[in-house]
Amino acid sequence: MVIKEGCHYKMRVTFRVQHNIVLGLKISSSISRLGKKIKDEEMLGTYPPSNEFTAVDLPKNGWHEAPSGKVYRGDYKSKMRFTDDDGEEHLVFDWLMKISKKWGDE
Repeated sequence: MVIKEGCHYKMRVTFRVQHNIVLGLKISSSISRLGKKIKDEEMLGTYPPSNEFTAVDLPKNGWHEAPSGKVYRGDYKSKMRFTDDDGEEHLVFDWLMKISKKWGDE
């Protein structure tokens, strides 16, 4: 994902619960670069099994703001973790975010 420095952004996560009810689903994310780590956690709630997909915008309230300035441009390593109230991990994945001077810079 490439975003412009200083912009406000949200992420949309789409998922479905297939077999058993998930109590207290939460998303934990961490973004790190040059030894600094930013952690964020968002409680999503309880979800029963369904054939329907659910879309959730993160953060639910407000916006994330990308840092700006030459020092902050570049690649950020990120990890997203979906867990429930029992601490069971349902999904964990790594992804990259790039902050650039203008839209479309690769």
